[in-house]
Amino acid sequence: WTQLSASSPTAGPAHGGDQLVLEGAGFDVNATYACLFTDTAGNSVLSPADTVKLTSITCDTPHWNYSADVTEISVFEGQDQHVVQSPDPAVQFEFSVVWFAKDVTTGPTKGGTAIQFTGSGIDTTGKYSCLFSLGNGNATQNDAVLLTDDLGINNTIKCIAPAWPFLAARVLVELFENVGTSSEQQVVFSDRNGSEYDSDEFFTYFTGWDGLQVGDIPNNASSEASGGILVSVTGYGFEVGSTSYTCRFERRNESMSTLAIVVNTAQLTCLTPAWGSKYTAFGGRAALQIEYNSSTISYTGGGLIPTDCSSGVTCSIQFFSVWEQLSKDTPRLGPASGGTELELLGYAFELTSQYTCVLTDPANSNNSVPFPATVLSLTNITCVTPPSNFTAGAALVSLKGPDGVVPFVGVQDAIFAFAIAWTKKDVSSGPARGGFAIHFTAYGLVPDATFTVHFSTAEYNVSQNASVQLGPTGQFNQIQVISPKWDFEAATARVFIFQILSDGTVQLLGFSGANPQDEYFSFFSGWDAVSVGDDPSNATSRASGGWNMTVEAYGLAVRSNEYACVFFRDTQMITVPVVAVPSSSELICTTPAWGDSYIAAAGRVDVRILRRLNGTAIVYSGGGVSDTNCSSQQDCSVLFLENLLDLNPTQAHALGYKGLVITGSGFDTNDTYICTFSTGVTFSSTPMAPESSVRLVCDIPLWNASEGNVTVTVSHGSISALGQLEMLLFASWNRTDRSEVPARAGTTISVLGGGFDDAAGIYECVWTLAGVPDQKTPGSTDGQDHSILLCPTPKWQYPAATVALKVVRVARNTTVNYRGAGSMSADMAFFEGWDSVEGSTVGVSARGAAGGGEIVRIISYGLDPSAVYRCVFYQGSLSKTGNATVLNSTSLECTTPAWGAEYVARGSSGLTALNITKGLPVVQIPYTAFTSDSVDSATCSAPASISTCSFSFYQSWVSTRSFPTSFLATGGESILIKGFGFDPSTNYSCKFASDSMPSATEPSSLGTVINVTTMLCATPEWNSRTYIDLLLSIASLVGSEAVNDTASVAQYFEVKEFTGPVSPSAASAKGGTTIVIAGFGFKNTSNYLCRFESAPGSAAFAITSATINSTSAIVCETPLWQYRAREIKLLLIIESPTGTRNTSNNFEFFAEWTSIQPRIVDRAGGTNGGRSPAITVTGFGFASDLNYSC
Repeated sequence: WTQLSASSPTAGPAHGGDQLVLEGAGFDVNATYACLFTDTAGNSVLSPADTVKLTSITCDTPHWNYSADVTEISVFEGQDQHVVQSPDPAVQFEFSVVWFAKDVTTGPTKGGTAIQFTGSGIDTTGKYSCLFSLGNGNATQNDAVLLTDDLGINNTIKCIAPAWPFLAARVLVELFENVGTSSEQQVVFSDRNGSEYDSDEFFTYFTGWDGLQVGDIPNNASSEASGGILVSVTGYGFEVGSTSYTCRFERRNESMSTLAIVVNTAQLTCLTPAWGSKYTAFGGRAALQIEYNSSTISYTGGGLIPTDCSSGVTCSIQFFSVWEQLSKDTPRLGPASGGTELELLGYAFELTSQYTCVLTDPANSNNSVPFPATVLSLTNITCVTPPSNFTAGAALVSLKGPDGVVPFVGVQDAIFAFAIAWTKKDVSSGPARGGFAIHFTAYGLVPDATFTVHFSTAEYNVSQNASVQLGPTGQFNQIQVISPKWDFEAATARVFIFQILSDGTVQLLGFSGANPQDEYFSFFSGWDAVSVGDDPSNATSRASGGWNMTVEAYGLAVRSNEYACVFFRDTQMITVPVVAVPSSSELICTTPAWGDSYIAAAGRVDVRILRRLNGTAIVYSGGGVSDTNCSSQQDCSVLFLENLLDLNPTQAHALGYKGLVITGSGFDTNDTYICTFSTGVTFSSTPMAPESSVRLVCDIPLWNASEGNVTVTVSHGSISALGQLEMLLFASWNRTDRSEVPARAGTTISVLGGGFDDAAGIYECVWTLAGVPDQKTPGSTDGQDHSILLCPTPKWQYPAATVALKVVRVARNTTVNYRGAGSMSADMAFFEGWDSVEGSTVGVSARGAAGGGEIVRIISYGLDPSAVYRCVFYQGSLSKTGNATVLNSTSLECTTPAWGAEYVARGSSGLTALNITKGLPVVQIPYTAFTSDSVDSATCSAPASISTCSFSFYQSWVSTRSFPTSFLATGGESILIKGFGFDPSTNYSCKFASDSMPSATEPSSLGTVINVTTMLCATPEWNSRTYIDLLLSIASLVGSEAVNDTASVAQYFEVKEFTGPVSPSAASAKGGTTIVIAGFGFKNTSNYLCRFESAPGSAAFAITSATINSTSAIVCETPLWQYRAREIKLLLIIESPTGTRNTSNNFEFFAEWTSIQPRIVDRAGGTNGGRSPAITVTGFGFASDLNYSC
């Protein structure tokens, strides 16, 4: 056999199965064949051939149970294992290490699952690892070990699945060999069926949990049936941040669930439910199920595979009964004789079990009284107190059930108290101010206890500390208390007395007196002082009244219609109702408009407080204990002064408002008043006399400050009227400093008004046109003058139009008041125009070829895309018009005209001005040069030109029009130059040059201008060596300004060599003669040959190489001429980069002989009668048709 077929692989997986076709000759189709694969270590495996043909056999690669290696293939025939001749060198097949199966496909994310990978070609000395990964970059890795089967073959790799610290997922498993070495490689997965991917290549990590703990006690698995206890679940693969986990507690058909919180991937927590609110605690343990999106998560109990909980302590909870409080209806105090029903609230009470209530002395736990209880429901138990042998005091309540003491989980102990009592007091009433002693007679007191006395009505309760004293009988049975201040309406209050023992125990003394009225005490009302406004020491009011007067009192009814305030001085009197009684110690009246009826002069006005129901005055104590007379004292009287009341309007424009009406009280019509307007700055009106005692009119000056609220005060002489008024002066404007602007950004207009705020970002100037989005620019002042707002024009990208300008406050989105013609805005005309020719700069105009046809972009604004525009180029009286295209409102393109077809192009020394016109009749579009006003465009072509509105046409020529491609080196040929803008009055230079030619050697000639579009250039004599392609350039000799070539490809000319006479003009036919060909323009970039031929196209020719002696001489050597000597043609063959050509000259070969043979002959002569042979003359150029004589 000779080779593997082209379709057969040369390498494959070690599990075998690849089909190999071995090609050869002479195979016996009736014989059996086998392929033997042998590695470098001598291991070999035989594979029988399954198909035999005369010229080939087919073998499948065997399962290779050795380390992956390169093997050599040999073929055996028949039972005697006859070796079939193999190719040399031997054909090789390389087995690659692969794996194709694993025994486990799933496991917990906590890791630890042992996985065995089955493969082939595994290296027994290799180090292996397994990688578990997701496409998102999550990956984890672990080392692997080799296992040996019963036959001692290493075809199994064992890997412990590492912990997966990410969300549970189906991950890709990869094996790697020779980990950590330079020969590290992946063990490829390839199943036996040939599929590249299979489910064996993946491993599924699942989420699960192993155990729980209730509360903070390690290994605790029991919980109060009231719920709310934290359960910590230990697991793996939990999704951090997810709210889809639930803890479900179930026992048979009983079930309750709570939301679970993921702490990390290995822990979640939830609260136990209030199990006892629905179920008893005596039915066994409640199993815990963890659910994710309503699907149950596996419980593995510390192992690696899911298992059933079976109510184990690591996966279930025992709920137990608890109670937490006495019901709100249960009295906390009762007689020691018993009979008080107690209701206990809890969870999971067993309806069929017996319970017992217990009362225990806190000071002596051995002193307790049990009494039976009745179970009403899962959450309610009642019991009735029995007669008690306790001393007066509190007892702790507890509960026992069938399993012992039922735990109490309330926030504070449940207490039931037995009360002591009091019988009478010595005082039954007093002022609500308080401050006098009351004595109570009581029994069962503890001498070292402290006491508090509470005075209570249905709405209020006031407590006061009290002390125990020896009573008249010499016993500690008298309690003294100083009456408290009663901060409520005067009332009769019930008295409660509490005894507080040294250990903090509080005991209520029950009343057991014979007279029920002794259990009550009466507080009566009174007042002490008045004050006006917020200053407690002020007793002055404005003459118009309306100010709150506060009366400091006690025991008042908190009802405004209960009282009235009376203001009187001598016979003058005004009564006003009470505005409010905020509390029992405060009454508020509004001062009357005293100045409207009486003189607001010196003299205080006394105050009385009357009960409206019966007209009697309540007690005035003046800060003392008993009733007293006022007599115009400051504490009980008021002084009235003239004042301001109101203004109209309350807001006005800042342009100087006329006729501000101020309403007040007590104005003197015989005096003049000044109105002052102030914020941080102050402006005053001219003096004005009041129209009446209650009306004053002022004119507001122009407000050259920021808009906002201003304070208005009024004064006459050195006296200021009481009070100040507030009004809003808002920014306003009525005109602008100009009515039209260019339709583009860059112009700042002045909005003239008043009250503009100088802070940045306050205003926006809004430019509005129907059908166009509003354009906005920031408005600002100069920081000094508040009567001018500076508005920059926007970047207007629309056709010129008259727009509406308004000023808007940004934060409030309100329009600044406009008081000019129009309701909210002023008209502003945006006119169209242009600023510059694109590409021009200061002092440098844009330029282009005089032949025209170039696109020049005009920086414009306000253009109308639907209108027709023209670009007019003019220079004095000369002008040409080019077409214009409007790209958008800010850009226009001009196509330059062929200026040079009619006029001389003078370049930068003779600029053409540019005008943009529009429509018919023609309207010239203003040129503004980035300013706000039009510029005289005539200056664009003046000596002091404006470069941004002028254009420089430069002279140009077009090399692609009917040009020669070469000229003779002798020069003198005329080249027709077609172009634009040539100046007949200017001399031109036509220069022929090459990129590598020194400028000093560049030949040139004068150009002759025929007209503005035509010029003739004469070719120079060319006697320079080494140049072939020449570039023609034309320049004006005036200023040496170049005439640009506008062809798309630069035009080059080739210099054609010129050949002259040949010296010598004749030579021997034997060759070897050096001849010189004279001429011009020989160059080392060409190859030269000398061709000698009898006639053009003749077969009689010879060629020799030629050498450049100089730019004017070629040297070649004559060849051996093997033809008849005669006059011939000498051709100089020129092989240049642009092609091959030749020149022709006349040349002559003459015959020459060189030797005779033999040299010694018989004197008898030659062959005619002689004895010696003929003499042979040897030479060159002999002609067979001529006769010769020796």
